Amino acid sequence: MLKGVTHFVTNLPWQAAFDVLISTVIIYYVIMLIKGTRAVQLAWGLVLLFLFARIADWVEFRTLSLLLGTIATPGATVAIVILFYPELRHALEEVGRGRFWAMRGLMLRREDVSAVVDELIETAQRLSQRRFGALMVIERDDGLDDIATTGTALGATVTPRLLETIFYPGTPLHDGAVIIRGNEVIAAECVLPLSDNSRISSSLHTRHRAALGLAETTDAAVLVVSEETGNISLAYDGRLLTALRPEVARDKLLSLLQRDESLEGRRGNDPGSAGGKGAGSATPKEEAIPEPPEVAGVAAVSALEEPRTLRGMLYSGLRRARGLFGIGNRVSGLRSLFRGEPSD
Repeated sequence: MLKGVTHFVTNLPWQAAFDVLISTVIIYYVIMLIKGTRAVQLAWGLVLLFLFARIADWVEFRTLSLLLGTIATPGATVAIVILFYPELRHALEEVGRGRFWAMRGLMLRREDVSAVVDELIETAQRLSQRRFGALMVIERDDGLDDIATTGTALGATVTPRLLETIFYPGTPLHDGAVIIRGNEVIAAECVLPLSDNSRISSSLHTRHRAALGLAETTDAAVLVVSEETGNISLAYDGRLLTALRPEVARDKLLSLLQRDESLEGRRGNDPGSAGGKGAGSATPKEEAIPEPPEVAGVAAVSALEEPRTLRGMLYSGLRRARGLFGIGNRVSGLRSLFRGEPSD
């Protein structure tokens, strides 16, 4: 067998070897360019489409094969250009700068989850008492590098004093959102996509719409502090919970971050670590969250409960199909096609 392999390698044309080498390098750099962005989720959707087309052709489902083949061949090219437009533009900019090797930082470790959540909730309480508006984005599985590039890079450890300084009115970075990866603030003054959900109360303005907009297009969790009322809100998975008590917000955020670990087992295997202590016992239900009179009826807004438009049904179906096949959390990047840009 070894002789056969040696014979194959020694008689391999140099053109073929060079071809394989170049193709490998290109594929590697493409993966590096989309890693840490929402393009990864869209890429999984296209991979599934091609996979289903090949399976249908193999088992001789002719009608399904014809349908999927029609979509997967000419339609895929158009879909890639449309769906990946922001990522393609970002990738070309990275190519121009020669930054192929940029890598994402480490995600939250299990033992650090509780400590980071406590820091964020303490910050939210302080800002709420002083009526300082804030947007704090906690990255989960979906990379937010493309969002982080809209702001100012920081790379500082999460502390209440740092976040209070950032959101103090009049400071250069107080407008926009901070992006938190693990226990590090990677960027501030970031621009988030606005939600177009028509069910949001008119009493909720740009800050809440931006939080819900990001929660609709990624799996990030977003803490919001209202500048007008001081209310603490939490956006996640296309939902917006408003007027939360600090302890309720803490339990919900903690359960979200620890749920990621229990489902995927990627960030630690110690069930007795500090992050897991009492996390699941106080997880609130949306309907049980008290609402003040001024925001009654808007404590829970779900993107999947919006009117059954073609876009809404397509998005809902793709998310459920993604979860059914276990590929990831959700195919959420499609909504980036319809996002707006928040105004100051």
